[in-house]
Amino acid sequence: MKPTWAAVMLVAALSQATACCENAVVAKVASPDGRRVAVNYLRYCGPTTLSIARVAIVPVGARPVSGRWDVFSAEDTITARFTLTR
Repeated sequence: MKPTWAAVMLVAALSQATACCENAVVAKVASPDGRRVAVNYLRYCGPTTLSIARVAIVPVGARPVSGRWDVFSAEDTITARFTLTR
């Protein structure tokens, strides 16, 4: 079955929409053992959507990938305060 032109354009548009999102790191806090970092970041996908505040626990040196290591998310901008303990 050949994909239709409309289906191909829909997939292209959806992949472009995801590519337009940006992550802005707000704060980082290292774990007590130094192996992980809690990263508080905002995900912004354009003027017609709310920003999403997220917290991810990532290995040291890794970038937060939206959704991969997230442990918290909330729509719109929030003020977060967090600490890592054993």
